[in-house]
Amino acid sequence: VLRSLEAYSLPRDRLPVELGGDVILDMNAWVKERASLERSRIGYATVTDDGPSMKRVRTETLSAASSPLSAEGNADSSTSRRRNRRSKERKRGKGGGKPSDPRMTKAIKAKQEDSSLSLYDALVAGGFVFRKDGATCDIVDADGIALAQRKNNLCRRLRIERKKLEEQNKCKQLAAVSADASDTYYGSAEDASIG
Repeated sequence: VLRSLEAYSLPRDRLPVELGGDVILDMNAWVKERASLERSRIGYATVTDDGPSMKRVRTETLSAASSPLSAEGNADSSTSRRRNRRSKERKRGKGGGKPSDPRMTKAIKAKQEDSSLSLYDALVAGGFVFRKDGATCDIVDADGIALAQRKNNLCRRLRIERKKLEEQNKCKQLAAVSADASDTYYGSAEDASIG
């Protein structure tokens, strides 16, 4: 067995003892090491490592005075942070949320163009493929999202689009009414040319 694993670049010194290798696995040590690594990534450092009573202290960030960077360096870093924030906002779209799934966008258009289309048919027209999940007996798509959740999302998005359209129509009507009112109050251009 060890020879066959070596053919896949898995030598004995990389295999656990349970498989005939030399590596002794200690899951508790690995979990503690991984937890401290994750805490350090998000800015927390461990003070004690006494099992469930772990305490966390927020690590200090360098102040501008203690920073080895000059004032120009600080300005450059804040500028780059602003630039990164703007590029993230552009990627997310105007709403600031997660970018929309293009299949859902197609499903919305299909439902708007043909209101008699069922939600399921609109989702399929958008490009979703559904199957029955053997473990849960739910109908899910290729991403493992339930059909009911996709239908709810489609309904919510259609409702949002409907509200946007209604607001646009209200704005257009108000603009038309205010233009008519200003013509009546001030007189139209034709009336000005007559007098």
